[in-house]
Amino acid sequence: MSYFPQTYGTVSTLNSYATTLSASVTWTGSWEDVSGNASISILATASYGLTIYGEFSTDANNIDRSVQLSDGSSGNVGNHSLIPIAKYFRVRLVNGSSLQTGLRLQTLY
Repeated sequence: MSYFPQTYGTVSTLNSYATTLSASVTWTGSWEDVSGNASISILATASYGLTIYGEFSTDANNIDRSVQLSDGSSGNVGNHSLIPIAKYFRVRLVNGSSLQTGLRLQTLY
């Protein structure tokens, strides 16, 4: 029997972001092993529209599943909950045509 320690309420430093983001720029977090976690919560707000993706990988190299969490039309991108479906996870932000003057993204395991 294998044992994966559960961690609850841990803020990801590799997949959280709080700074400005230039127009038409993509920011990509880093792969993290989420196999010991029961859920992933993502909370974000931005001054202008951007698109958020949650990405899963079995090898921390290739994207096996990408889940679009917002449509890019608003900075009110909300909160999202995901269930880990692969060993590794990261967040990707795709900014629209405006400079983000305020952007906060927090990923919680």
